[in-house]
Amino acid sequence: FTYYTIKMKNTVKNFKKSILFFLLIFFGYANSVAVTVTLYAEADATVKASSPGSNYGDNEYLIVNGGNETYLRFDLSSISGTIKNAVLKINMYDINTRAKLRAKRVVSDAWSEGEITYDSKPDFFETIFETDYTSSGWNDWLSFDVTSQVGAELADGKFSVAITSVDGNWVTLKPREYSNSQFHPVLVVEYLQDNEPIANGDSYSVCKNNTLSIVSPGVLSNDVPSSGVSVEIVWCFARNINTELQWLIYL
Repeated sequence: FTYYTIKMKNTVKNFKKSILFFLLIFFGYANSVAVTVTLYAEADATVKASSPGSNYGDNEYLIVNGGNETYLRFDLSSISGTIKNAVLKINMYDINTRAKLRAKRVVSDAWSEGEITYDSKPDFFETIFETDYTSSGWNDWLSFDVTSQVGAELADGKFSVAITSVDGNWVTLKPREYSNSQFHPVLVVEYLQDNEPIANGDSYSVCKNNTLSIVSPGVLSNDVPSSGVSVEIVWCFARNINTELQWLIYL
């Protein structure tokens, strides 16, 4: 649970008129909401070992085989929270019956779709996910679990990945320029969005022997979760201990 505490104390006991101060103190936990978003590739391109100085960023399809690799990049800046699951999905254009593919971590996001070549491509390291794929028909989707790497790249705001061949068999894939957008490469991310309430400091004062009235004890218009969801009191307990008045408000 989350609770607010408001305390009222006689802070200047030796004066004829004392000022009573109230301080709103917040304790709580982050209330998380599961959110799923679909991110479209902001860049994709094939690089060819047979033409190491040429750029193929505007090709009508992406190619992966023994001498060709495909690079993709996604913008993660819209995500704020903890990654639960991330799946890279690329639609197949054609395949040589069967292909064993790997999704590899790319060390740099500083590459351009219109400039990347086999000679200038950023390096890639360990395999994130490997799939042994046998076609069951045109328009099949290839799926790669990239959860760990997307989580690691979240602070960076970009996620780049290279698709490479293990067995040399070729497969062609639909790029982000494909005429039908429903077949564009996507990154489907499920994450926990933090909705931690924000309790801004509030204070009140009143002279001794006068009455201080608070319409909604402890929860004011400036105390809301970060997502903008309203805060409500579902239970309130008040007690008077000598010169101290305390409200416990549970949310």
